[in-house]
Amino acid sequence: MRLVLTLLLLQALTSPAGAFLGRSINETSKLHLDAVAAVRPPENDEASHELKPHVVYHHGEHGTAAEGAASIPHHGHHDVLGSVHMLARFIIMPMTGCLIVCVVLANWLSLNSITAVIPDSAWTVMFSCILGLCMRMLVKDGRLPEEEVIMLTAQFLNLFLLPIIIFESGWSLKHFNFMSQLEYINVFAVLGTLISFGVVGFIGTWLGEAGYHVVKSRRSNFVFAALISAVDPVATLATFSKLGLDSSQPLLHTMIFGESVVNDAVAIVLFSTINEGWDELNWYTATCDISWLLFGSAGFGIFLSAVLILLMRVLGLPGKSCPMVIFFASSAWFIYAAAEGNGFSGIIANLCAGSMFKMYGSKHLDHEGLEMATGFLEVMGHMCDALVFILVGICCAFIDGVSGPYFAAFAIVLCMLGRALSTMGCAFISNSMKTCMNGPENQRITARHQVIMWWSGL
Repeated sequence: MRLVLTLLLLQALTSPAGAFLGRSINETSKLHLDAVAAVRPPENDEASHELKPHVVYHHGEHGTAAEGAASIPHHGHHDVLGSVHMLARFIIMPMTGCLIVCVVLANWLSLNSITAVIPDSAWTVMFSCILGLCMRMLVKDGRLPEEEVIMLTAQFLNLFLLPIIIFESGWSLKHFNFMSQLEYINVFAVLGTLISFGVVGFIGTWLGEAGYHVVKSRRSNFVFAALISAVDPVATLATFSKLGLDSSQPLLHTMIFGESVVNDAVAIVLFSTINEGWDELNWYTATCDISWLLFGSAGFGIFLSAVLILLMRVLGLPGKSCPMVIFFASSAWFIYAAAEGNGFSGIIANLCAGSMFKMYGSKHLDHEGLEMATGFLEVMGHMCDALVFILVGICCAFIDGVSGPYFAAFAIVLCMLGRALSTMGCAFISNSMKTCMNGPENQRITARHQVIMWWSGL
């Protein structure tokens, strides 16, 4: 979630009309957060209609009629998004080429003892910044419409990349470790997010009112705090898997991963409540909304996955065939889209669905079929991870002006402070709970664990 929100925030900072820091809260949410279903702008809002791509009929690049083909409206004769040839030349080819270069160079650099210190994800972001600079030139020349690119990027990220990433995480989850630490994960995910939210919101408001940064209103600062408080340590977990720490340090891996998933519900509800019902904000309403989103999304994902697994059993699909692998992967996108379309969290629903398919769906696979499904999901998950970091690098290249980076400098400090306080406080509570229940000493969250959890959440 943090990576998604960071990407959308970077997009907000690069918007031409003053962007996130100069827009109203409702306008910002319509522009960048409608894609993650955090809010739904009113249908009669003029600003939202400007961002909706409409269907037009046009002629192809070489004069061939393309009647009946839907596309984003033209912005000129050389509109990149208005032609299949231009889209392939300026978007698809550079994106896939960047993916190839990032994968090859990042792995080559990881072989050197000096450059191996920097994770692959960081190299990917740096390399993709070059692609972002090229796309920025196209936007400047008027050949690439910026608002449509932002919308398509957010939709591609949320509706194509995230479903398979989350589903694979649920598939590969160590279920015994997760369930054994569930109550402590909830402490970090709920209480820890609220602590970080309060620190960033209150101190950010005070700094803004004192004139240290450009976001001055209390509501704007708390909206930003809701966006930034949820953690998504993708790079940390990828590094853990690469070093084998997910097996050698199961407690640490489980706590970090579990917190990053469960706190999505808290962050989404906080943002929606502040953005839509600031005047009616109260703890009771927020608690009910968080509980409904968390448990409702989990129940929705479990129910749909149970129906699909039952369908798979009734149809008697062969245990090692390609249709079975396609069935599993398609279920990931279907469940995510169904959850988002019905007002639930696709991330939570897909995590539960991935776990259900691994625990019960995999029983209908033979050994070869299980290896085929696991390998496919793992490769797809890694590829989607790389594409996410490429999108982050592209958005970094679009940052313009000094107000955004200036505010981001304060935000980084506030995030570090809020994350440190939440990690130490929640670790103390969790260790106290384990002491009261006479838990084993090796299950305590040590000071070293707390430092890693602090940094992983940043």
